[in-house]
Amino acid sequence: MNPYFGRFASSPAATVIADATAQSPTFFSLWIGGNDVLGYATSGGSGVNQTGNLNPATYGSSDITDPQVFAGAYSALVTQLTSGGAKGVVANLPYITALPFFTTVPYNPVPLSDAAVGQLTAGFTAYNNGLLYAASLNLITPAEAAKRTITFHAGAGNAVVMVDSYLTNLTAYGIRPTDKPPQKILSFYRQGPSSELR
Repeated sequence: MNPYFGRFASSPAATVIADATAQSPTFFSLWIGGNDVLGYATSGGSGVNQTGNLNPATYGSSDITDPQVFAGAYSALVTQLTSGGAKGVVANLPYITALPFFTTVPYNPVPLSDAAVGQLTAGFTAYNNGLLYAASLNLITPAEAAKRTITFHAGAGNAVVMVDSYLTNLTAYGIRPTDKPPQKILSFYRQGPSSELR
């Protein structure tokens, strides 16, 4: 049994569809199918495309469900949900590759050469010094200055630079990574720590 459904199921032997139809609904929403492809995608394609295999009892957790098996299950659910005259909506799946699992950037993916480190360090020197100056004037705390300081090193493992609009706005003091535009948003730069980005 699905552990989330198990928290409110009518009995240990209940099914989601049986409990739903027992409520005599007048309206329903049905959105299924993610697990029929998501396991395959998140495992890096280690499962099997089960097209042509009509026996889901033989599927692994990372396999792609046969389209006929899926269509039969979907049709059966809609038939049961509408059997009492209920109306409803059915939802399609989003593009799997658009999910955060596939688009999230690790916090430290940037490999840099010595030359690139030199260029970036020079570009952020005025910004970092401005943070120290702001801290000396009590415009920000030393902890915030440290959090916002941008540093790089040669090799792999450099954290991404991100915009954090929750930081103290230092635009009025001219504190930004370069002495040229672009604009205020640069005043909100910091690097993403491993505790926030994976």
